Amino acid sequence: MTPDNEPFDGPFEELDEALERSAKELEKLSTIYRQRGHAQEASDIDNTLANMHSRNQESDDY
Repeated sequence: MTPDNEPFDGPFEELDEALERSAKELEKLSTIYRQRGHAQEASDIDNTLANMHSRNQESDDY
């Protein structure tokens, strides 16, 4: 228990939250690049996001 009397889920929950924030930022960047006509950069970011999501799904399976 933490000092606030709440259970602590450990570093993995913190990591999941950080990855989720990073993914949201990458989604914003992808949109900005696409709006500015940089389709290849946006596509690269989208591919990175897809890889992140698939790896996260694989780790959830274990």
